[in-house]
Amino acid sequence: MHIGFILLLSVFSSRVFATTLSVVTEEFPLFQYYKNGELVGSSVEKVTDVLKRANIDYQIGVNRWSVSYIAATRDPNTCIFSMGRSSTREHLFTWVFPIAHFTTSFYGLKSENIQVNVLGDAKKYKTGVIRNNYSHQYLQARGFSEDQHLVMLSNFDRVFELLQTRKGLLDLVILSDTQFDYRAQTDPFTKQLEKVFTLKNQGAQLYFACNKQVDKDIIEKISNAYKALLNESSLFNGRPNKTVKSI
Repeated sequence: MHIGFILLLSVFSSRVFATTLSVVTEEFPLFQYYKNGELVGSSVEKVTDVLKRANIDYQIGVNRWSVSYIAATRDPNTCIFSMGRSSTREHLFTWVFPIAHFTTSFYGLKSENIQVNVLGDAKKYKTGVIRNNYSHQYLQARGFSEDQHLVMLSNFDRVFELLQTRKGLLDLVILSDTQFDYRAQTDPFTKQLEKVFTLKNQGAQLYFACNKQVDKDIIEKISNAYKALLNESSLFNGRPNKTVKSI
């Protein structure tokens, strides 16, 4: 009797655990980043609002982009944000709802006077990118090779230091303009850098996307919750909330 109860409890617990959606991301200011030990940012606010509205049990995990990306492609009960939607990734995920537009640029040292007038000009230089992020895949699809044109980085924590100390090995770095602006608030070295070229990816958007094996009912709940908030919340539709006049 006691053993049977333990087995029943074990089965019940495993089912509850299985229904908890794993949501993975990276630190990506100002979309999602840690402040006073708490994950904050516009993307975090949108994602949590939608998942709560959908009444989805979830858990957010933050790691390097390459780790989170692999988890989202491999693990069947996993979603990811904020991920740039692209033709390279289109067939790999279920794209549930958009979060924000973004732009991405090459940055280099002002002292080097690097000239990039068209994307192909950047092939004359070594550019630092994060493996499997939007920029890495965008450049690969346009003929940039890891051996000849790109330098793989695990994160951008030391990228500006590398630009300064490893001249010749690394000439440019490519990252979100929002990310650079955030870094510029606290890192005086950014004053030595300049924007060299912006990718022609007008309309590019960051998304909340899921592994294609995530249950269709869950996807539908999340999608419906987003649509409802799109009509109701100024966070999603950009319009101020309507105020009710007191009588």
